[in-house]
Amino acid sequence: MQMPREVLLPRANDTLFLGALRSLNQLGSDVIPLTYQWDGSPKWHSSKSKFFNSETPVTNPHSSQEKYVFDILNTIAQKGIESPFYLPTSDTNLIPLYKNKKLGQNVSYFGDRSNFQLIDAFNNKGLLYAELLKLDIPTPKTCYLTHICQFTPNLLRPLSFPIIFKPAEKDTGQTFYSLAKRYKAVEIQCENDVEKKLKPFQHYNGPLVFQEKVVFSSKNNELPLYMNVSTDGSIISSVCGVKHLINPPRFGTAAILGVCAPPKELLEIGKLIVSHFNWFGPIMIEFIFNEKNENWE
Repeated sequence: MQMPREVLLPRANDTLFLGALRSLNQLGSDVIPLTYQWDGSPKWHSSKSKFFNSETPVTNPHSSQEKYVFDILNTIAQKGIESPFYLPTSDTNLIPLYKNKKLGQNVSYFGDRSNFQLIDAFNNKGLLYAELLKLDIPTPKTCYLTHICQFTPNLLRPLSFPIIFKPAEKDTGQTFYSLAKRYKAVEIQCENDVEKKLKPFQHYNGPLVFQEKVVFSSKNNELPLYMNVSTDGSIISSVCGVKHLINPPRFGTAAILGVCAPPKELLEIGKLIVSHFNWFGPIMIEFIFNEKNENWE
């Protein structure tokens, strides 16, 4: 896919934004930086870049997704451009793309929206679990909950402890991670711990998934697969990440990431997933090797 002339580039993660800004300028794209602030905004190093020639202030999508989209559509109209490419640099500015049809109808982007049900599954772990089961792809046993108020102990009966729970969907304010003290998931070792572990999340409004924890003993048994997929579905490039340092430990974000060649089995599963979802562009799929049944899941 050839990058279009005009690219809307929202800024939230400054490091990713700056990398995209440099790369797009090298490709000759006309980059339109979309900037917004929040309480505790970092010092924006990207503003010092020689490629940062101008900026278009927009509403923070966390304060109002509707106003954020309005500001973008107004920018498109004022500049007289047609279907510019929208390139998110964080979950905060990715979410409005899938939540607001007006934005999706007026910009181009990675991925295909010909099947809205399938693409919505990419944004919801509960729906994604159901799609993976249809493809007969080994996946940790999962229970989906649309709201914490629906929780009952019976929900966990199909699962074996230890289990983890995490947000089924990300939100623009990363609410779950704030409640979980920056952790992406919370572990429950046994049935007696359930009430204690759920208590901090009693007012959490988003959907959740409860999942059997896959225990592994080596960093080589937890591999994110990164692929770049052409519009015809062929794999342009692929690599696996090796998490040498996770902060905070266990359920945090990879701080030091090495690379390795993808195992053949992971590539085959990856191809099946992108074909099913008619996906193109960059994609990352998390894999864990289940040492009990010797399956990548």
